[in-house]
Amino acid sequence: MTLRHTLLFSLLAVAGGVLGSWLFRPMPAQAQQNLRSENQVLVPTDGLRFVTEQQRTVAVIGHQGGNAILVLYDANGRPSVGLTAGTGGSVTVRAQADGGSVEVATLDGTSTARLAANASSANLEATFRSSVFSVSNNGANTNVNIPGPNNMTAIQLLTGQNGGQVTVYGPTSRSAMTAEGTPTGGMLTLRDGSGKTTATVSNAGTFASFKEGRVVWQAPPVVKN
Repeated sequence: MTLRHTLLFSLLAVAGGVLGSWLFRPMPAQAQQNLRSENQVLVPTDGLRFVTEQQRTVAVIGHQGGNAILVLYDANGRPSVGLTAGTGGSVTVRAQADGGSVEVATLDGTSTARLAANASSANLEATFRSSVFSVSNNGANTNVNIPGPNNMTAIQLLTGQNGGQVTVYGPTSRSAMTAEGTPTGGMLTLRDGSGKTTATVSNAGTFASFKEGRVVWQAPPVVKN
């Protein structure tokens, strides 16, 4: 190799080293941040569509009246589920270890509706200005509470192994009347303002009137031997 070739190769080696060290040197943090893709997706004016390989629309995300909307489509291409964001309230969907829940509420929280299901029960609860309507089912029993004045329970419905029971409450939250199913038929019980039984009608067609817990009149009368 001639001296000229030696000098040429040496010059190229030095230039290559300088260029390599410049290309592969650690990039400053600011430069890395500038090269990073922005964590946002630009939604077109007519919405962002999600389609299958067969060009069938499955979902659309967009905006309407300044609010965000999400629409899911069924197998026939028709809108099936729609969510619209707004300033008047909120919708919260939660998935938990043993089930899930959906809660709908007004912005101030005075009115809410909540549906929850887990491994042991399913519950529906609606609240309006502290007045609570609720339905719960644990597989063996169902309990329905209907509110009345002063946010107290007015009517309660229960189901169980022996049948159903309906209890009507007075304004003092004491049971006023109960109608229930028993293994042998039905029973109607009336109570006074203190909750004491005043009259009963049994499945056998017997009517009894009570005073201070004692039977004072009964029809048909009891036949004594």
